[in-house]
Amino acid sequence: MGKSKVLKLFACCVPVKGSARSIIYDLQRRRYFIIPNALYDILQTEMGKTIDEIKGIYSADEHEIFDRYLRFLIDNEIVFECAEDYVHLFPSIDFSWESAFVLENFILDIDEFSNHDFAYIINELSDLNVRVLQLRLFSQIAKKQLDQILRQITGSNIRTVELVMPLSYLEFDSACFVEEFTKISNLIIYGAEEDVIHSHKQANIVYTKAIVRSEKDCGLVEQDLFSCNLKFFCEAQQFNTCLNRKLAIDKHGEIRNCPAMKDSYGNIKSHSLRAVLKKMAELKTNWSICKDKISVCKDCEYRYMCHDCRAFITNPSDKYSQPAKCDYNPYVAKWKGEKGFIPVEDMK
Repeated sequence: MGKSKVLKLFACCVPVKGSARSIIYDLQRRRYFIIPNALYDILQTEMGKTIDEIKGIYSADEHEIFDRYLRFLIDNEIVFECAEDYVHLFPSIDFSWESAFVLENFILDIDEFSNHDFAYIINELSDLNVRVLQLRLFSQIAKKQLDQILRQITGSNIRTVELVMPLSYLEFDSACFVEEFTKISNLIIYGAEEDVIHSHKQANIVYTKAIVRSEKDCGLVEQDLFSCNLKFFCEAQQFNTCLNRKLAIDKHGEIRNCPAMKDSYGNIKSHSLRAVLKKMAELKTNWSICKDKISVCKDCEYRYMCHDCRAFITNPSDKYSQPAKCDYNPYVAKWKGEKGFIPVEDMK
């Protein structure tokens, strides 16, 4: 039995290279570390070697830098030393993505002019076993009507509900509300004075200063919206992180992949959701636009934790163009407002 110990990455820690810098995604602990591309290269090429073997590749004056890298990697439990004979006992993670749900996500938009047949829509969604339904209220509806909608959802096959509503609506205790309607996983209240998040029972209750007036207020790319976890990472390898396994009914009843997208597959008053899903090949074109296919995004170190947007893009005639509401430049590794930031379009 060999006694030499080699360095090995924890399987849940995945280096992702960007144009100017890289990131280690810690998918188990849902955190990430920004690293230089030089360290990414070490992690990609030198794992499976002893510390002395790796140091031997570099000149003596580079050893101090390597030692700092090594302390960082070990202190944050990104790598570990393993007997060479036991390396095979720590296999890599399979990052393929599958889902038992025909539709993972569904959005139903509502404003003061909406004339939805909620009972019919919820029955359709229940028949399709939708995993998550997002109800977005752009204006106030009667509390009695909202309660009726949520009670029907409670008795349906819809797994969970994300409810987005204005602060002006909140004439009731939010904690009691999520206790009464146990399928609510996220209650998002917009137009608040400050951003506050707390958990109660099964739900996250989120107060946000943002204003959600219509479907045009979505599509933001921000660090606060990143999702660093195994499920999201796996899906992002092959699929679009916004549109995959998603359908929506906009405030006018039009069935779309996303309420903000221009293509309609018919109105819910005359088309069933099952009939729309028979156009699966057409929908799958959007579902499979992963970040590795999108201009600029494919060079970004955040690409596997970032929620994409295909509704608002820099070139509407090119469905693979960069999200228009992204203020990050991966070529200089700067966000808008940071010193040294240059808009991507100014570099062309």
